[in-house]
Amino acid sequence: MNDEIDDSFHLDSVEVLGPLLAVFAVLAIVRAARRRPGWTGKPALTRVAAVGYAVGALHFTLFPIYVAIGTKNRRPWGNQVQTVLFEGLQEMDPTFFLNIVLFIPFGFLLPLISRRDLPVLGVILRALAASVAIELTQLVMYLALGAGGTTDVDDLIANTLGGAIGALFLHGMLRIPHVSTAVSSFALPRLGAKGASPERIRGLEESGTH
Repeated sequence: MNDEIDDSFHLDSVEVLGPLLAVFAVLAIVRAARRRPGWTGKPALTRVAAVGYAVGALHFTLFPIYVAIGTKNRRPWGNQVQTVLFEGLQEMDPTFFLNIVLFIPFGFLLPLISRRDLPVLGVILRALAASVAIELTQLVMYLALGAGGTTDVDDLIANTLGGAIGALFLHGMLRIPHVSTAVSSFALPRLGAKGASPERIRGLEESGTH
């Protein structure tokens, strides 16, 4: 949570993410009209779901952005970093569990939108990297703008765990023959391919075992 401050002004997510969504909508319409691979049918729905998820994740983790340039931070930046492992879990902080839930779609959607096959471990490492990026952004916002969320090691753990759950859930679905075919039809085509080919489907099925 952002500390209470006498801010100069703040930016809501709609002011930043709204224009980006508009650009994506125009791009999606143009590419769908041109029948570009991966921009029509079920893969297009996957793109929309991924973008919607990304926007929602950024909304909940980084916004609103409080800008208080020239205002002295009320406490040293070191106090913004929480390094005690599982402190939130020990205190039954609901945000720990919410952070797990937040990254489950990440682990599920990433293999579907990736243009190359990703093993479960690869998804987990990318979930960790994305979580690190969010936490560092919150710290930089505090240093540069005078306000920002707490950088918490528990968030890294919870987000990575959520990504792992999502990836394992997808991998489990891909091990069921009929479900695998249905789920894989939503995957973006491989680089240079024109659709979710049988090779792409087999690649998704096998990637979880690497």
